[in-house]
Amino acid sequence: MRSVVGALALVLAVAPGAYAEEINLLSPPMIANAGLKEINTRYTGTSGVTFKIAGAEITKLADAIKTTNPPPDIIFMPTDMMTKLAVAGGVKDGARVHLGRMQIGLAVAKGAPHPDISTVAKLAAALRAARLVVYSDPSNGSLQARMIDALLNRPEFAGVRKQVSSKGNGIAALARGDGDMALQLVCEILDRPETELVGPLPAELNASIDADAAVLSGAPHPKEAATYLSYITRPESAAIWASKGLVRQ
Repeated sequence: MRSVVGALALVLAVAPGAYAEEINLLSPPMIANAGLKEINTRYTGTSGVTFKIAGAEITKLADAIKTTNPPPDIIFMPTDMMTKLAVAGGVKDGARVHLGRMQIGLAVAKGAPHPDISTVAKLAAALRAARLVVYSDPSNGSLQARMIDALLNRPEFAGVRKQVSSKGNGIAALARGDGDMALQLVCEILDRPETELVGPLPAELNASIDADAAVLSGAPHPKEAATYLSYITRPESAAIWASKGLVRQ
């Protein structure tokens, strides 16, 4: 019997990955497309920890914390929303990190000319020259769609021919050929090889979303979640986030 117990102990010592915990994540699509999947793959390869990712639009994240099954360990959300959640006691003390900023950018079809959008006036001129500018539906809970819709309704963008995508987001509509330009988060533009990023919108438009990650106060695996939280802010992870459009300020 001692030999069997000893053998089992040896197996556990040399192969901890086989018995690693699973961490449950709750994330809006924009962060899942901004390097999260790639970072998780690397983390699983080095630690053996696996993940379940539940998705929800930003405006539905707070409710999703209560209804997601299995219960999430970590939530990703905009910085201002995370602050409200922390004040309400929903975040574990000391277990919150800032990931970076996601900017809204202009996209064109692959191979199409890239207009100069370095100023608000030049951006407005480029959008007015487009046959059709497509973007996501602001009525479905998408924060970026609401931001884009508000931007296009500003006086300086009067005369822009615009259309909400009837199927999928704005970048999907551009990829289908529904328009010749699209406004979308940079991380989601980079995820579509049929399109090209012209560049982020001018800084004075404040067309960006800051994002945080935190361990929830009711996390089923708080220790493992805290270790993972440290990993996703390492320099190596920051480089992955940046390559996908989520950049540290």
